Amino acid sequence: MGVTRWTPKAVSTTDPATAFSGKYGRYVFSYGINVMVDSASGIILDARASAARTAEEPIAAYRMIDRIRERHGVRPRILAADTGYGSGHFLAWLEQQGIETHVPVIDHRGRKKRYLPKEAFAYDEASDTYTCPQGKTLRRSGAKRGQPTRIEAEQIPYYPSRSDCGPCPVRADCAPSGLRKISRSVHEPARDRARAREGTDAFVVSTRLRRRVERVFACIKHHDDLHRVRLRGLRGADEQFLLATTARNLKRMVRLGAGQPPAKAPVAA
Repeated sequence: MGVTRWTPKAVSTTDPATAFSGKYGRYVFSYGINVMVDSASGIILDARASAARTAEEPIAAYRMIDRIRERHGVRPRILAADTGYGSGHFLAWLEQQGIETHVPVIDHRGRKKRYLPKEAFAYDEASDTYTCPQGKTLRRSGAKRGQPTRIEAEQIPYYPSRSDCGPCPVRADCAPSGLRKISRSVHEPARDRARAREGTDAFVVSTRLRRRVERVFACIKHHDDLHRVRLRGLRGADEQFLLATTARNLKRMVRLGAGQPPAKAPVAA
């Protein structure tokens, strides 16, 4: 599902499915709760537990979207979420499902870097090449020799020729230890389209509506006193989260009032 897994440095001896995480404050073994909420009514459509790692959040979202479609025959038209869901693989998958994404892209642009940033290199879609600030061309690995490009971790590498890079006058600020390499995600078109939506009026509205999800987390944790799970294992955490969100839905439906169907939801988060 586009998520790279690694061996954790610490594993709980009583509940190995948890993650040792400081995401929620101090470092503890914990689970994360993922919910999908109808933005118009505030009703929770689905909930799923995951280990408290950011990389696990898109996996939970995949499964919630699939489960809602299988059980109810519906899918969100627009999905708003935080940056944890902004991986290229997940954004591309949502587009394949016909879901418009209002999600900040996981990006490292704007960070202070020691050498020339990737943004200094211009990409040309027609020729599938990059051009450096000195006007030299970077091609896909193997493209010049007619060999297939080796793709690692969904990243396509681009390199200049040694004759261009070696005598370059700005090499010390670009690639002092060898050839400069530019990596481009295989899902970069989906990332670009998602990035283009950031800052639009619709994106701002979705961001405001997404506060209902944060409110759900706060209510379940503080009002319903779900500070820790009582059941072990991912399945046990799933059951407890589903019960907690069901109780939250019952309270919400009482407030909505009987016989008052909610308006059609423009956004699901």
